[in-house]
Amino acid sequence: MTLHELVAEANQLAQGASTVMRGFPGARVVPQGDKRSESAQSNTPPAGHQETENPLLEQITACATADDLRRLWATNQHAFTDPAVMDAWKARGRALAGS
Repeated sequence: MTLHELVAEANQLAQGASTVMRGFPGARVVPQGDKRSESAQSNTPPAGHQETENPLLEQITACATADDLRRLWATNQHAFTDPAVMDAWKARGRALAGS
């Protein structure tokens, strides 16, 4: 294997990992056999816990009108399968309707 082929293969692996990671918000890569990762595992949150909030929740809070909320929903429908996002969207809609 030449150096060029090795670099091309590494690039393909990195792009593939990046594509997969985009589908799992809050996910991170933990190298195998790394002594630091083994000691850090005791401090890692449970699998269902996300370290960072969904950025869409901040966008929902930032919506100033019901039309802004509708546009946000229209452009991010896939994210509304998350119950937390849907609950926040509904709550913001009720708050805007009451004001």
